Amino acid sequence: MKRYNSPEYAYTGEMVCQARFWNTVDKEKYWHTSMIKGEGETSLRTKQVLMVDIELIMITNDNKLPKGYNKRKTEELGAVRIREEDIDELLENIRRRDQFDEEFDIDSDEKITDTN
Repeated sequence: MKRYNSPEYAYTGEMVCQARFWNTVDKEKYWHTSMIKGEGETSLRTKQVLMVDIELIMITNDNKLPKGYNKRKTEELGAVRIREEDIDELLENIRRRDQFDEEFDIDSDEKITDTN
């Protein structure tokens, strides 16, 4: 999993929420396994959240694991896949956010400082 960092600080009045990160299944988009209990839990600024309550689908006959994966081991790890409709909505939210940033020339690396 790529490293994630909890916010080290939040500005007064800034909204935060609890979130859980998942491990990605190697070389497969949209398939994930749960992290060890307590390891993937963090707090995020709500402005970082693209979508809440993403539906994760377990392995079934209609939702088969990609070829080449050990089904038994992957099932033991609790592999799940993001629902197609949620994938579409996530991608659309990313596109909208990028478009918004471009329209207002927002540099995501720029640090906001209080001048007062």
